[in-house]
Amino acid sequence: MPRGNPKSGVPSQSSSDRSSSDADQTVGRRRTGGNRHYKSRQGCFECRRRKVKCQETQPACENCIRLSLPCRYLRYGANPSPGQVVTLHEKQVFNLTDMRLFHHFFVAAYPHYPVRNDNIWISYVTPISHQCEFLMHAILALSASHLEKLSKSGLTKVAQAHRLAAITGLNSHLDKPLKTAADGDAIIATCFALLMQSWYMDDGLESFLVMTRSCELITNHVRGQKVDAILAREDCSRVENMRPRLHGAPTYDPEFLNLSSQSVNDVGLLCEEGYQWRLLASMQQCIASLAKSHMEAYMSHLNIESVLVSMDHEELVQLIDPKNVISQLLLAHMVAIQLILRPIVCRERKQYTVSMFSIRMSRWIETICGNVGGGYEGFLAWPLLVSQYHNSKTLEENILASPATSTGIVGYKGGTNLVPYPFCAHLAFLIPLPYKPHPSNFSPPTALAPSAYTVQTPPQDPPHSNSPPSPSRHTGPTRHAQSGADTRAAASSRPRSSSFWNETGHAVSGGVSGMCCFY
Repeated sequence: MPRGNPKSGVPSQSSSDRSSSDADQTVGRRRTGGNRHYKSRQGCFECRRRKVKCQETQPACENCIRLSLPCRYLRYGANPSPGQVVTLHEKQVFNLTDMRLFHHFFVAAYPHYPVRNDNIWISYVTPISHQCEFLMHAILALSASHLEKLSKSGLTKVAQAHRLAAITGLNSHLDKPLKTAADGDAIIATCFALLMQSWYMDDGLESFLVMTRSCELITNHVRGQKVDAILAREDCSRVENMRPRLHGAPTYDPEFLNLSSQSVNDVGLLCEEGYQWRLLASMQQCIASLAKSHMEAYMSHLNIESVLVSMDHEELVQLIDPKNVISQLLLAHMVAIQLILRPIVCRERKQYTVSMFSIRMSRWIETICGNVGGGYEGFLAWPLLVSQYHNSKTLEENILASPATSTGIVGYKGGTNLVPYPFCAHLAFLIPLPYKPHPSNFSPPTALAPSAYTVQTPPQDPPHSNSPPSPSRHTGPTRHAQSGADTRAAASSRPRSSSFWNETGHAVSGGVSGMCCFY
């Protein structure tokens, strides 16, 4: 029987009935629509501490004003201005053409400096280029110029772009102190690659002269940093490494050497400045040594490069100046000597896959002839003849004592044995190296034989020191060049103001300067 209130007469409800009734009322009051309330976290510190709702009014909320409390809000930092945006460094992205050039570098275009070890570029220098962008650009520039010479692939602009990037990066890196040996080797390797690239540039003579001198200066700079760079070590064994490789080298034609010597002597009658006399004397010594021994000729070749390295800045500028006629004539003969030394200097490289020496410096002499202009054709006849032989791939058969009989490019395989590479015999650009025992009883003639090319008679009176010799001083073309006795008599009658000539005569003393004597 249910219990009730005796006074009111209303029966009382049980606890379960009351809970269910409250639940029904709660359900009836629950929202069925509208926006939901989200808790704000922007209130002031006092309201958050007291756990009351903050009106979030500025500068003070109503709660803090009513209770006279300090109203403080959390201050958020402002977004950075556009001037404060930090941009990340974008890494250089190399394309498929660059990958092709990198492969060609591995196969054919890598340098051979230092002479003692070709493989250092594959096993040591190339991995450094993965962490050094300017070295990678120099490698790709060298490969592009080399491949362009071989196949005319339209890579001239690519080579120029990589060369510019390499020079820009190298200049910026030279201002920083070197920390590791790899840093020093990257700098020197970049210079070597840029130097060799100038071989394959039609307008690369000026770059060749500048980089030859720069390589020596930068190598000395790296040595001064005391980082023990491998490429900066003294290359004292260069000559000794070449000694066994020169065994069996071909013999030069004596008549061609007579022609070469007379042409160099004719240009010597025009020399005036000290640097011109030094360069002339080194070239005369090199021509004479070709008739004696291959080793002496190679050392004379290094001596020419030492003369270039020893020039100061002003002398180098005068040598490069295209308006300096005497310097241009000397450079034409220097390039011709570099070309005829190919059967000897090509043995600096142990192995060959495609030609390097038969495609270098191919248009330099023609460019010099364009700078000199008319009136000096006689002085340029011999360099132009050498350039013609070089570009027509008939150099060896015209300057050596016997026709070229080799079937492939010769590589050095240790010891003193020279063996051909059969797989590259089909290439169009080969360096045939004939083998003929060097005659031990051969000696250069005391008088130069008449030459077959036409030359203008050199002036008997010295030209003014401040102006190039005028073509009108010559008496006109003759059928043959001067004899050796006449040439020496004309040279001896000329007043020599250079103290260098009086002290050293026709020879330049001194050994190889560092490891930067390159052609």
